[in-house]
Amino acid sequence: MNITAKTMLLLILFMAVYGYADKPIFDNEDDDESFYSNTDGSKSTKTPREPVKFGVRIDLNKNLLQSGYAYVIEDRTEFHLGAIADIVIAQADSVKMYLQLGFMLSKKGKVIMFEDRDGGFYGNDQYGRVQDYNNYDKTTYTINAYSIRLPLMLSLKLPLTENLSLRANTGPYVDIGISGTLEKEKYSKYSISTLSIPGISLPSQNSSEEHTDYDSQDISKFLNIGIGTESGLEYSHFYFGIKINIGVTNVLEKYSSEAYDRTYGITIGYNFY
Repeated sequence: MNITAKTMLLLILFMAVYGYADKPIFDNEDDDESFYSNTDGSKSTKTPREPVKFGVRIDLNKNLLQSGYAYVIEDRTEFHLGAIADIVIAQADSVKMYLQLGFMLSKKGKVIMFEDRDGGFYGNDQYGRVQDYNNYDKTTYTINAYSIRLPLMLSLKLPLTENLSLRANTGPYVDIGISGTLEKEKYSKYSISTLSIPGISLPSQNSSEEHTDYDSQDISKFLNIGIGTESGLEYSHFYFGIKINIGVTNVLEKYSSEAYDRTYGITIGYNFY
């Protein structure tokens, strides 16, 4: 399935999930918009179901430090761009709890480097001189990928003033790859140092070997799962927040190495309500 077909399929799925937003606010269109009849004939106020609310979001992210002996040497700005839908699932006075669903195009890019050093006593040569060895490996991974991100968040909205509200969101997300490459470059150097012996006219010597290997793999069908946490402020229709995304999928599994897609960043948005 090519990129366009995959994207269209995900978009159709997204619209199907949110399709009931066009249903009438009241369960029975023939009922009065304010009251319904109880079994005893009395009238009770009818509470309307709040319609699904939509908005747009753009995230700008930077990479968090990697764990272990891997670290990011080129931190490229990543982004997510798309739409969200807020569905009220609980309410107490003016405080509301939403189920927030999203559909976003995601761009990932980072360069991760691993270094490994080893050395010590190698032996003695035919003249009795001490020989030490040094082994150095540097492996660099370059990731460039696009995916569709589908977040599923619980979102708490706490009004502060008439136009200003505090939002707190947390929940899982999944990234479904649509295109991408993972490139590997490994540089290795092995050297032996022969030390001179005092009083003997034999100089010290050094010999080394080095080489570089390259490889590249298609990662367009990758699947990344993580957890996101975000807090922000809504003022009128506008939203501004800060967030952390903690990926739990090993993005270097193809090369039997280990690193995770973990980022922090800002979110800017506009709500159509």
